[in-house]
Amino acid sequence: MKWLILLTILVLGSCEDDGDWVDPYLLPIGFDAHGFFAGYLDIDEGKSIYYVYTPSESNPSKDPLIVLLSMGPGCSILHGWLYSKGEFIFTRNTTSFRSNSHHWNRIANVLYLEGPAGVGFSTGAGVNISDDITQHEYFRALFRFYEKFPELKDQNMYLAGYGYAGVTVPKLALNIIEHNRNPDTSAWLKMNINGILLFNPCTRGEECSSTFEFNSYTIQALRNNFFITK
Repeated sequence: MKWLILLTILVLGSCEDDGDWVDPYLLPIGFDAHGFFAGYLDIDEGKSIYYVYTPSESNPSKDPLIVLLSMGPGCSILHGWLYSKGEFIFTRNTTSFRSNSHHWNRIANVLYLEGPAGVGFSTGAGVNISDDITQHEYFRALFRFYEKFPELKDQNMYLAGYGYAGVTVPKLALNIIEHNRNPDTSAWLKMNINGILLFNPCTRGEECSSTFEFNSYTIQALRNNFFITK
C-alpha cells in the first residue's frame, strides 16, 4: 500500500501536462487534503532531483519557503513528509494514512528535496558522491525550482533538516551567501535566504563520517550574516 501511494505520486507528478500538480483526490488516502506539486528538477545532463512542494494553506504569496533537505546520505526526505511534517502521514506500523493537524504547510510553503541524485526517486547518481557534490546539486535544484515557481523568489527562504543535514544545510547556506555576494551575480539570480533550521543535527565529523564540522568558523560565518544572534 505504501509503495502504491508513492508510485501514484511519482506518476502524477511526472505528467508535464499538469505542471507537476498532484490532485489528492486521485490518491487512496481516504480523506480530503490539499493539492501539492511533485516532479523533477533537472540539474545536469542525466541528473534530476525529485521534489515535493506543498504550498502554504495560510498565505502562499507571502509566507516563507522552508526547504527541507534529506536527513542522511541515501535517506529520502519523503520519510519526513509522510511520517511527520505533511498534511497526511502514515499511521505507524500500518499501511493507512491519518490527517496531521500539525503539518508544516499550515503557515509556510514547504519544499522537500531528495538528494543527492540517486536517492529515492532522484536520478543520475554519480560514481563518487561527496558533501560538496551534494550541496552543489541542491544549489542547482533550487535554481530550477525558482524557474518553475518564480512567484516565490522574493519570499524569505529557510534551509532546514535534521541528522546529516547538520552538514549539508550550513554548507549550502554558505554557498548561497557567497553566490549572493558575488558582484557578478545578477539581482534576479540571488536567493532570499534568511536563516537555517536544524533539529537534532549531526555537527561533528566523527558523528557522521564527514570532514565537515559545525565549528567556530561556521558559526562565525553564519553570525556575520545574522543567521545566529547569540
